[in-house]
Amino acid sequence: ETAESYAVEGNDLYRLNKYPEAIAAVKKAQSLTDKPDPQWNQILMASYAASGQGDQLVQVARQNLAAHPDDPKALETAIQALQQAQKYPEAIQLMESARAKGQLTGEANYVLLASLYYNQALSADDPKPMANKAVSVINEGMSKGIMQPSADNYVLLGKAQFEAGDMTAAKAAFNRSDKHKSELHH
Repeated sequence: ETAESYAVEGNDLYRLNKYPEAIAAVKKAQSLTDKPDPQWNQILMASYAASGQGDQLVQVARQNLAAHPDDPKALETAIQALQQAQKYPEAIQLMESARAKGQLTGEANYVLLASLYYNQALSADDPKPMANKAVSVINEGMSKGIMQPSADNYVLLGKAQFEAGDMTAAKAAFNRSDKHKSELHH
């Protein structure tokens, strides 16, 4: 009855799609040691995700990030957990704090953050503030070379600028998108 044996059992149960049992085994493993293997959290989070327990998933992902604040994988997992649990304002908050520290990297994260702002704009009484935030994320991403000047990114930019009420900029972005699409076909 060691922490490791419970962790192995938890992993096996997860692979057998027995998520509640896997969660119980991993929690037991974690309770038996003061130095739990970080990999065990992955099994725990995967089990929560697979069994639709979004709130539990978010809680573990946030604890994992708090324990490893400089680990890009922990940040990524926490962002995905919040997104999966449809906690979009919390996802935005987490990503913005990472962006302020220079920890938000990769095109996918910038596109996700801009998309989250854009989607929030669509459901807001006044779409302009959220749409402008989407625009600023895209502009920063493109100016830093993190986001590529692709047709898809220009479409997102144009849609955000449209919601922000800047028709001239939106039209320019859509034109750039069309230009990128036609260049791909030549």
